[in-house]
Amino acid sequence: MVALAEAARCSPVFVDACEDGRATPSPEVLAVWAEVLGCTAGDLCSMTPEDRFEYWAAATAAMPPMTEEEIAAVGVILRRIEDRR
Repeated sequence: MVALAEAARCSPVFVDACEDGRATPSPEVLAVWAEVLGCTAGDLCSMTPEDRFEYWAAATAAMPPMTEEEIAAVGVILRRIEDRR
């Protein structure tokens, strides 16, 4: 997530919001993300399960390992989601 944010000069919070549908990236941002991930902008907009798997496989391969701080931040987010259920 951080690598995508840095490449597109946006915040990791914005990347997260786009991933879960709370925000919509501009065509320019999509183009940068697609380049980083080695796919097309259209691939990032697809909603079929197969395409989501391909997206996450490319995202995982392109991203550096998470830092302890990033892992802790993900834990906080997941706990908030769980608390809302």
